[in-house]
Amino acid sequence: MNVLEIKGSLHDIIAQVDDKSLLLRMFESFQDIIRFQDTDNDLTPIQQEELEEAIKESYDEASLIDHEDAMKIHARWLKK
Repeated sequence: MNVLEIKGSLHDIIAQVDDKSLLLRMFESFQDIIRFQDTDNDLTPIQQEELEEAIKESYDEASLIDHEDAMKIHARWLKK
């Protein structure tokens, strides 16, 4: 997809949403993404530690959950 196609797809998705609170959450998320893009993208030491810990945990099978369980946990966001 090129940039114009992506923008058009985002517009189409947003146009389908009529829930004001969901639109506000989407708006805030987009603002956060753009704000983060405009920074140096440097993590604070605490963020770096948390990221490194999360990476370590991802290699530990005891920390992982089954795909079906993940789908159940996140079902409310996966509904169309």
